[in-house]
Amino acid sequence: MTNPVKNHQNPKAIAIFMGTVGVFFVLMGAGIIPIELQENEAPAWIITICGLIFCIAAALTLRGQGDKFNQLLASILIALMGSIGAWVALFGDADQMSGGINLLSDAGNITLGRIVFGFGALVCYGIAIHAFRLHLKERKARD
Repeated sequence: MTNPVKNHQNPKAIAIFMGTVGVFFVLMGAGIIPIELQENEAPAWIITICGLIFCIAAALTLRGQGDKFNQLLASILIALMGSIGAWVALFGDADQMSGGINLLSDAGNITLGRIVFGFGALVCYGIAIHAFRLHLKERKARD
């Protein structure tokens, strides 16, 4: 039985869209496309990392399954995601954080948010290390 949704997907079009968005963000982060960053906003290198994430996701989509560099690209992608979470946990402006648990004070919710982002970053780094080890294992098996 075929999946009706799968017949309507176009991975190349999705990859081209992701890559285009990624290049746009990289150009903004590099200052080629001028943007004004406020003092309490993320630095330009975070915007560049976001663009790189989109570009790597596009490359993974275009390369398809079974490519010998997929694990390496996936490890880089996840490590970059962890870097964004780590920056928010360590340097994110408390005035830009919202949400939380009603029973906690604002300071408690900010601390909780930093802990959650930090934990997420650690999880991303763990997954990235695992993906990199899989890449090394596949590479060793090919040699």
